[in-house]
Amino acid sequence: MTLALKDVNTYYDKSHILQDVSFSIQEKEVVGLLGRNGVGKSTTLKSISGVVTPRSGSILYKGKELRGLKPHQVTKLGIGYVPEERRIFPNLTVQQNLLIGVQSRRARAQEEEAWTLERAYDLFPQLKARQSSKGGNLSGGEQQMLTIVRTLMGNPDLLLLDEPTEGLAPMLVEVVTGVIREIHGSGISILLVEQNFEVILELTSRTYVMSKGRVVFEGTSAQLADNHEVRKQYLEV
Repeated sequence: MTLALKDVNTYYDKSHILQDVSFSIQEKEVVGLLGRNGVGKSTTLKSISGVVTPRSGSILYKGKELRGLKPHQVTKLGIGYVPEERRIFPNLTVQQNLLIGVQSRRARAQEEEAWTLERAYDLFPQLKARQSSKGGNLSGGEQQMLTIVRTLMGNPDLLLLDEPTEGLAPMLVEVVTGVIREIHGSGISILLVEQNFEVILELTSRTYVMSKGRVVFEGTSAQLADNHEVRKQYLEV
């Protein structure tokens, strides 16, 4: 098992955001985390990545406890976090943005599997074509792609993606979906927070649904697609 959360409780001051959250991710699996806005999905990713510290519970990654670790320590263990906000450097070129990811990379046991500029450009030729362009001049989809690939340059084994298609036009959603599919094909496990249910069905094998800080459904993505009651109660606006 790659990642396992058990009875995780996270607070913002006195606000109890995550309430006994438990779920798991297997190696090389893509898992969806769904729910309406404000139910705790982003806080879950922040709790895993060390941006916030849960007050109680356990977050095990390959058997090592993450709760209490700082973000840079979590990154060194092999977890890459792509937040909802695209944190690119607009005045730096695409290549300079990617090199920043290289500077914080962790070593891989097999160096041929390491992410390099050459590997990134081979897999994502759109970025190679724009390597000299400043980040601020990229389209929304290209910026999202750059953010994701820059995180890959740190050599993660698990990628946490927070709303990667939010605000993108349908054509760009297809581009980002293709990026995620390529990443999964390279053997990386993915925890995907996503509102677009079609994207979830296309990319994930299993899903968890959250409501009011708790996990209220777990099952295969196909089971969720067939469960109209759960979708109506917890997902549809």
